Amino acid sequence: MENIIETPLSPIDHAAPRHYCAFRFYLPLNSGVTPESSFKVLHEGLHRTFVQLPWLSGQTWDQDPDAKDYRPGQLVIRHHPVHLAGAWPSQLTFRQFDAGETFDELREEGFPTDALPDSQPEWISSPPDVGKGPNVFKAQACFIPGGCILLAGPQHLVCDGTAAVSIVNLWAEHCRAIQLQSNVSVVGPLPAASDRSLLAAACKTHGPKDSPDFTSWRLFGRSGPPPPVPETEAGRAPPAPLTEVPMRSAIFYIPADRFALLYKNSMDTGSPGVSSMDALSALVWRSTLRARHNVAFQDPHNKSDVGKEGAWAAVAIMLDGRGQLESDLLLSGYLGNLTCVNLALMPLAQLTSPETSLASIARLIREGAAGVNPKTLMDAYALADTLPDFNRLKYTDMPLDGTALQISPLLSLPASSLNFGGWLFGNDGCPEALRPPMNWFNQSTRTCFFLPKLSGGGVEVVLNLFEQEMDILLEDPEFLEYAVHLAD
Repeated sequence: MENIIETPLSPIDHAAPRHYCAFRFYLPLNSGVTPESSFKVLHEGLHRTFVQLPWLSGQTWDQDPDAKDYRPGQLVIRHHPVHLAGAWPSQLTFRQFDAGETFDELREEGFPTDALPDSQPEWISSPPDVGKGPNVFKAQACFIPGGCILLAGPQHLVCDGTAAVSIVNLWAEHCRAIQLQSNVSVVGPLPAASDRSLLAAACKTHGPKDSPDFTSWRLFGRSGPPPPVPETEAGRAPPAPLTEVPMRSAIFYIPADRFALLYKNSMDTGSPGVSSMDALSALVWRSTLRARHNVAFQDPHNKSDVGKEGAWAAVAIMLDGRGQLESDLLLSGYLGNLTCVNLALMPLAQLTSPETSLASIARLIREGAAGVNPKTLMDAYALADTLPDFNRLKYTDMPLDGTALQISPLLSLPASSLNFGGWLFGNDGCPEALRPPMNWFNQSTRTCFFLPKLSGGGVEVVLNLFEQEMDILLEDPEFLEYAVHLAD
């Protein structure tokens, strides 16, 4: 048996959520193409991807306590070398539904986030036990009449959203090359893209010469260092169970002209540098918290924090740290985690007041984003690396009855170049839609995704709320000035 290769995860990896960072790609099939023939190409393409990125074929484990530089909570990837002549991966599975909804019907419905709930694999419905050997990468090709719903992604501990889509993009290139029977090899990522020691090296070069700035814990969505694990476990109530009544997710579409209007209305003389993402974040933060507050206010038995006088609202906006280190271009294609958090706070009464302008909310968000720069990013890495126990970095979901919202802006993800090959797949091989699977989030986390920009400049937004809250949002005149309800 060949030697097992072991790669420790970086400190920042340990701060990521412990579920799969997966997406659903809706691919139409060309007339006459069978599920078996298209699956064979997908399977071979994934194998070629694993040959170029062999760590993707591995599993995550707790590090051996006898390992060099061991510390509690350290996770590692273990994998074998992957050879082109070797067996194709078991990480991709085949499903087929000949009855039920067709691809055309899903298109008419706006490609719902959780279409065909019976097709959902267990690994997407609950987080894996990350230290016990779950696969780094998982995928399922689910075939329905007229198309394929490809669900795929790595563990979030290993890759963030940018890295996940880059990996699927590489997979798609291999699928396209197989169909073209091209002799031209698909160029794989540079070795540096998989080098998890790059951040440590960058920290030595660009990091703090003195003690790192304590306030940089905000880039992990924290006000300060996490307490030691024994104190945390002793002083914390048992984790809240998944809600028995799941939230409802919905997809909204903001056309290009309304997106431009939103941006214009979020600017004022005191808002230099406000971006369109800041404007969209401001609208969604205010609108969803207003809906949640109104429901809590109407129900005298509601004990959530949004109904309490003097409550503060919070929004945690995920930001891609790539490109922050301008002198180190290698990190621009990094396939690990480089996500940090822009954490903004505002009194709930002020956030939801009609007297508060969108521009002032967008300005607050921009001020926080401006605090993410090469110095603070390296300070955050240095702070994480000083912890004697990486269990302290473990990500915790925001409570459902709290006042916070998590936003994952995916506007700049390299999804527009995805092409699985036009011989088998319709739409010239390009997915007609990308959706995050919301089943787990609807039971555990108040979240929102800004999906990659569409070709016409419009934006799709996926968010979740409880039923009564969603009903109020769907009647919010400010929100509906910009957003069109597309699908659930």
